[in-house]
Amino acid sequence: MISKLEEKHLEFIESEKKLVDETSNLIKKISNDKHNAFWHVKENENFALTEAEKLDALKKDEKISKKLFGLSVGVKDLFMVKDTITTAGSKVLDGFKAPYTSDLWEKLSNSGSLFASKVSMDEFAMGSYTNTSYLGKTSLYNNLEKTAGGSSGGSATSVKSGLVDFSIGSDTGGSIRQPASFSGLVGYKPSYGAFSRFGMIPYASSLDQASFMVNDLLDVKYILNSISLEKDKRDMTHKGLELNFEENKKIKIGYLPILLDNVDGFDEATINVYKKSIEDLKDKAELIPINIEYLQHAAKIYYIIATSEASSNLSVYQGVFFGNKIVNENFYGDYQEQVSQYRSKYFGKEVKKRIILGSF
Repeated sequence: MISKLEEKHLEFIESEKKLVDETSNLIKKISNDKHNAFWHVKENENFALTEAEKLDALKKDEKISKKLFGLSVGVKDLFMVKDTITTAGSKVLDGFKAPYTSDLWEKLSNSGSLFASKVSMDEFAMGSYTNTSYLGKTSLYNNLEKTAGGSSGGSATSVKSGLVDFSIGSDTGGSIRQPASFSGLVGYKPSYGAFSRFGMIPYASSLDQASFMVNDLLDVKYILNSISLEKDKRDMTHKGLELNFEENKKIKIGYLPILLDNVDGFDEATINVYKKSIEDLKDKAELIPINIEYLQHAAKIYYIIATSEASSNLSVYQGVFFGNKIVNENFYGDYQEQVSQYRSKYFGKEVKKRIILGSF
């Protein structure tokens, strides 16, 4: 079977359409998006059009070799793309222009991906509903009253709306998987270290992982086969991926026996779905039981680790190096007092809560 992404890639090359024209039309459409899934559209318009012109200038055989040529991508607003406005959904970075490019976008760009727009998220990826950003909340596609989930809500809605072909997001504690589930998409969250975190504004460094949101599993396979998976030396935690798409091979899937019992803290409806999934997989895969000690305390452990690392990572936002500058403010007291006032003014409620909890 051929993926929808590959189909569009081949059709676009044969049509001989101009990417710059497609991009111009796309920018008009996403500028009128009512779900608040797309951010900094006008500010990054020139960048998107310039990138499209560069791709249009390639020869036909070069376009064919770049397997993601003709495919538009929504980029979660915490991935650095040089010369684009990148805010991670925080007022503290309002107007900040990225000085370099993240490894993941570099790999996608080298494969012909077209930058469409930055897409919405919870502030510094802290939240579950894409409603903690200073730029407002994001709604579920075609239902303005419901949330797209978070923190990669913009990644989900941008794909579900059909305005972009796929999107990149980040997942620290469910930030790709949850909004993908809300929107009926595939949220691919690989093992930690599969993709480089270089150029990705951090939340919790030992948990953050970059990846994709797509329409179906074949799209994931196509993207992985289309980009370079070589190790990025700029990220010491990057292990890389080894692909094995051998046909008809019986795969191995780990499952958690503890979830087959009614354990306190686990939703009964979710457990029933989990049980059904295991039954459905019995004839298709080798199922291997995995026991993880203290699994029932996973959420508590997650919050200890994530908030502790967040309080450390976000300590760089003092109004000195980037974003809004403390020298432009009318604060009082010594430097420490002024930094406290600055951070109180520019961080949102959820971020302040997690910093305080992590510091504790």
